[in-house]
Amino acid sequence: MSVSIIVGVYNGEKFLPELLDSIRNQTCSDWVCICVDDGSVDSSAEILKYFSDRDNRFRILSRSNGGVGAARNMALDTVETPYVMFADQDDILMPNAVAVALDTIKRYDADMVRFKSNRGVNHSIFVWEHIFRYESIKNVRFLQITGGEDTAFF
Repeated sequence: MSVSIIVGVYNGEKFLPELLDSIRNQTCSDWVCICVDDGSVDSSAEILKYFSDRDNRFRILSRSNGGVGAARNMALDTVETPYVMFADQDDILMPNAVAVALDTIKRYDADMVRFKSNRGVNHSIFVWEHIFRYESIKNVRFLQITGGEDTAFF
């Protein structure tokens, strides 16, 4: 696998199937999706199990609720790929998102590449709009704060 897609999950049953379908249906199949159930009390765990039972590229971790930063950190500690992407549970990836991101970061031999989302923000500080070379962030972790964890990560 070339890229790990990290998803922190907390009570995401409303959005999670659409995100996971969008990941599963990528034109590039060279990914692993590390989902961390951060103490959900809805059906998120069952949804995650459904996807992981049908596709072994979905890896599920569980923890007590500690926030998205703690969930992402747990996933980062398990990364075995040269590249990392993040997705929030309410995101949807375009079918070629992984292929384009991987091609671009490799072509430019970059440590990080930002791609455009539909949020209309010109200067993004959101990790879910980037692909990272894992080697460049392997010692960086998210602060366990509520709000602003993406800014602190950068």
